[in-house]
Amino acid sequence: MYRLLLLTCLLAGLACGEVSETVRDAAAVTNTSSGTTGELQGRWRSEDDSLATLRFEGNLMIMGYDGMDEKSSDNYVVGQTCPDVSDAVAPTGKGRYLTVPDLGNCYFITKLTEKRLEMSLVGRGNTLRYVREKAGDGTPLDGDR
Repeated sequence: MYRLLLLTCLLAGLACGEVSETVRDAAAVTNTSSGTTGELQGRWRSEDDSLATLRFEGNLMIMGYDGMDEKSSDNYVVGQTCPDVSDAVAPTGKGRYLTVPDLGNCYFITKLTEKRLEMSLVGRGNTLRYVREKAGDGTPLDGDR
């Protein structure tokens, strides 16, 4: 019976695939903000470049550009810290941070509503502004601008 249980656990672990060490470490040290990951889910369009899109599906952040294949699909973690970020650009204060551990990027979420997402890349300071798209047709939701 013990061998069967051990074999089942081993097969389940292999079937799920391997999570990168960086993502695993980030998840271990990050205090997830309740609900933030769910609030991000869906497709967003940049206010500064109408061809640029950002999509959140589960724990994946997928960047795209209209007319081209989606350019990247990366794991992300939301929490109150930025794991694996240089002390020179480490966040100060409390808030919600979106970290892409495999890329070493961390964004401070300055605004997140049902219709708007604004986040600033820690260390650079530029603000990325997105509007949520309606499901399926690619047009932004009205209001809350």
